[in-house]
Amino acid sequence: MVINETKLTEMATQELKNVLLEKYARAQLAQVLAEQEMASTARIEELLEDVIEALGLIDLSIDYLTAALTGNDPASIGVAQRVLGRGSRKAAGLNLGQTSS
Repeated sequence: MVINETKLTEMATQELKNVLLEKYARAQLAQVLAEQEMASTARIEELLEDVIEALGLIDLSIDYLTAALTGNDPASIGVAQRVLGRGSRKAAGLNLGQTSS
């Protein structure tokens, strides 16, 4: 098979077009994937913000329940928790196991 200059030029041009199309397709795919990743990350951040907000409301509800059981002010329980820590009995105003004299 004899390949003349014109045929060789056509084959090289076609191969170059194929390579360029493949590179373009890869670039487009990379861009789409990056956009989807950013959208997914944004959605995850929104969901986490919702969860944090819900947890804050639950914490406030627990403060009110603790206040109902101990007679302490819910706001003072919240402040004590921030200062002394969540697990502190003093923060909750509980004196379990202690008898008053």
